[in-house]
This record gives sequence, C-alpha cells and structure tokens, in this order.
Amino acid sequence: QVMDSDVMERWIEGTLKGIVRDESIGKVFKAHFGQVNTSGPTDSAYTHTFKPDNDSNEHALYTLFENNPNNDLRFPGCQLGTLNLDWIVGDYIRYTVAVLGQVSESNPHAITYKDENQFRPMDGSMKVAAEGISNLSGANTISVKEVHLTLEKPLHRDMLIGDNDVDDVF
Repeated sequence: QVMDSDVMERWIEGTLKGIVRDESIGKVFKAHFGQVNTSGPTDSAYTHTFKPDNDSNEHALYTLFENNPNNDLRFPGCQLGTLNLDWIVGDYIRYTVAVLGQVSESNPHAITYKDENQFRPMDGSMKVAAEGISNLSGANTISVKEVHLTLEKPLHRDMLIGDNDVDDVF
C-alpha cells in the first residue's frame, strides 16, 4: 500500500496453481487445514484424514520458494487460503490456492525437486456418503464429467506500528 510516495505496508498475495501430485498435494492440504492423521496401508493405500486445527487459532506459517532463471527467492511467513480443486475429463486434476505472506528474500539454498505421480481423471471415482470415511465403501459411484470443489479459508494480514512489513498472517 502506497501513500503519497511512502510504502506504508509490504506483503505478498497471489495464487499457486498446479497439477495434483501424489506427494505434494498432502502438504498443500495440511497447510490449508492444519492437521493430518495417516493410517494404513490398507489394500496398499494409506488413508489421510485432513481436518482444521481447532486447538489453535493460528495455523503454521510456511516458507515458499521461487526458482527460475531470473530469481531464486523465498517467501517466509506464508499461509494458504481458499483452495480450489478441478477434476475434469480429459485433463489432469488441478488445484489453485490463495497465498498471503511476507515479502521475498534472496534464497541462497539449492532447491531440489522430487518425482511424483500426477492424478488423472481415470485415477479415481466420485461417491457421496453419510459423514465418515467408513461409509464410502458402501456408497454408489456417481457418473460425472467434472467436479469443482472450493474450500474457503479467508486470510488476514496483521501489521504493527513501527514496521511496514506484515508481522503475521492468520
């Protein structure tokens, strides 16, 4: 935010977009919800249950990294907000998530990438059941061509007198 020629507040705000992959989407869900419980494997698959962290008013803050030919940056103090999932025939399952955090810093560390599997439309099915994951096994599969899911989580920045950088995100 600029007032006359002075910068009064500094923060980053935007979106992350990507293809849903088997390893990294769990980190996105945990950052969005706050808690994950994992059990299994059952039938060679693990069950991950994500839920809001109701024991705390604040979720953990994360550092996001940008690595491209022009910049190696890190963005500390970030939270992930509203999450959209798009599952459409003929395309990979994709996500978009809102980000709010502190301004960038140079990143002296090398970033490594992990090979992951991408989720395709044929890799799952759509079912609706009464509350509880145990009820899904008996539920009927629903024929759909696309699914759009939005999980709302508003984000707010906290500024303090004496600094123009965001102090906290919640």
